[in-house]
Amino acid sequence: MRKMMDRLLPHDTTWTPYEDHRDVWSFEDIALYSGWIRCGPIRVSYLPERVLRQFGYIQTILCHLYAAANPLTTVAQIDQHWLQHMDRVLTPGMLGSCAARPSDTAAGYIRWYYDSHPHIIPFPGGYRVLLPESEVVVVVVDVSESSQR
Repeated sequence: MRKMMDRLLPHDTTWTPYEDHRDVWSFEDIALYSGWIRCGPIRVSYLPERVLRQFGYIQTILCHLYAAANPLTTVAQIDQHWLQHMDRVLTPGMLGSCAARPSDTAAGYIRWYYDSHPHIIPFPGGYRVLLPESEVVVVVVDVSESSQR
């Protein structure tokens, strides 16, 4: 399974799963609400900024999870947030740029993702994660300087 997943290419992934459904149900700004939602005593964090690609935007490096949905938020505070839900909808500035390709990410995102997310199956020793070309660091050495030493 690991080898199969490692071989996935950007075109093998469905980045915008709801795009084909827009003609059935139009997109509404409330889908960009960020914070806690609840039903009775059950509360769940809903953070669209963590899946911007699903909305057609470039995925960015995320702030700490608790910045958007503090676990100490009370039920009364959640209710108040819902009464003023438009204050908690992601703004165009928070959304950033629309993606030219569904797999587009902000510079450094893929490296940050691999460094910050635990892996269900740990990588074997010596395993090398191939990053997209946009995140490959190329070091150029001036041959003329090194030959003068």
